[in-house]
Amino acid sequence: NDKNIVNHWRNAGYDRLAVKVYDLKCNQNDTGVEINVDFSLAAPTKPVQLRATACWSVNSAGEISVSTAVEVGEKAPYLPRFGFCFGMDKAAAR
Repeated sequence: NDKNIVNHWRNAGYDRLAVKVYDLKCNQNDTGVEINVDFSLAAPTKPVQLRATACWSVNSAGEISVSTAVEVGEKAPYLPRFGFCFGMDKAAAR
């Protein structure tokens, strides 16, 4: 039940997390494109809560795959799940 931990989340700034990108690399080859991003999530005036590397791969058929490696700070409150929201412009619809 989240109601018991919500105050810990707010205190840690989970409701105000912002992304900071440290490195971004794009590589194109014969099979598609790969985008690698090193980033962190932190709230203003709070320590970094999470550091991660994400890799998006798009092949020549337009299929997208995502992999992540995530390190959560030792003092970060329990986080029940972590994910990405991937939006696409309506113009990309078939």
